[in-house]
Amino acid sequence: MLNRALVLLAAVAASHTPLWSVGAQTMSPPERSPATAALLGALLPGAGHFYAGEKLRAAGFFLVTAENIGTAIYVNNRSGCDVGDGFFRCDGTGSDDNLRRAVVTLSAITGAVAWIGSAIDAPRAVRRERERQRARSAMLDSHEWRLVLAPAGNGTTGWRVGLSGHW
Repeated sequence: MLNRALVLLAAVAASHTPLWSVGAQTMSPPERSPATAALLGALLPGAGHFYAGEKLRAAGFFLVTAENIGTAIYVNNRSGCDVGDGFFRCDGTGSDDNLRRAVVTLSAITGAVAWIGSAIDAPRAVRRERERQRARSAMLDSHEWRLVLAPAGNGTTGWRVGLSGHW
């Protein structure tokens, strides 16, 4: 990435073209594959979204899946679960085994649904990111900006510096 940036800067300097008038295509990120995103999302929840560039959504999928599956494993390995003082406890003093099974089942199902949802949504994340890139590229390509260096005018000495462009 650094090499591409240096090549771009060298080309701009050699052509005396303002940096912001260079098309956005020269610095576009690599194309991401929806199939790779789906595979990564199936292997590890959130990995496909991270690959696609949606890091916050990746963290959400990973945390929801890990929390639910972790809860299912933790509660399944405990005995003597009960609800006391408004809190669910598995400290060996309770006797409600049906409650333990319900918590394990619900947590496991929720974790599995989040994991499968991550794998299904990962290719869509790649497509969403492509659309965002196209929109940014179209915006940059349709607006050519140049650095303006002009005499101040109005009987004063000095120079004005600014950006000139059109929408």
